[in-house]
Amino acid sequence: MYIRFMDYCCQGGEQGLDTRNFTASELEIPTNDGKTLVFSPLGNQPISPKLAVVGITPGGQSERFERFLRENDSVESAAKMAAFDGAHETIRGLLTAHGFLNPLGVDCPPNLNESDKILTTSLVKCCVKSGRMYLYKAPDICASEAAKYCLLHRFIGDIESYRTIRYVVILGAPGWAAI
Repeated sequence: MYIRFMDYCCQGGEQGLDTRNFTASELEIPTNDGKTLVFSPLGNQPISPKLAVVGITPGGQSERFERFLRENDSVESAAKMAAFDGAHETIRGLLTAHGFLNPLGVDCPPNLNESDKILTTSLVKCCVKSGRMYLYKAPDICASEAAKYCLLHRFIGDIESYRTIRYVVILGAPGWAAI
């Protein structure tokens, strides 16, 4: 199946790939500032979430996205499976600590991506690379025009499209924050 990056990525342009046969380098999107974005639009797509759980960038989950995309042939399935893969138990513990979710009326299943009340996403949908190194840290978002563009043009629009979201929890910042 052929996919166009622009359908999932604000900077994907006309680039795309055949999900049945691709190389890791075909997931890379060059930017104007000499950096590279790694196509990895992680997250689920619940109908009416109350809570958004947000990571900074896909980070190491971008490699999981690549693997799941090869196995599933669907961006949506791979994005859902890769979002917070390996961290669900820890995040669930944080969210349920001290009864945080009870007043929201949100149940937190073992896999956050299976909840119809929790949106999983990230501030920046694609990893930023400089040379062969990933730039995962939050301050690097501010230093990258490509990352800032994604934050302003994709993340904010995605969050605003869900009129039912009342709370946003951002993970990966110094500590964690609830907005």
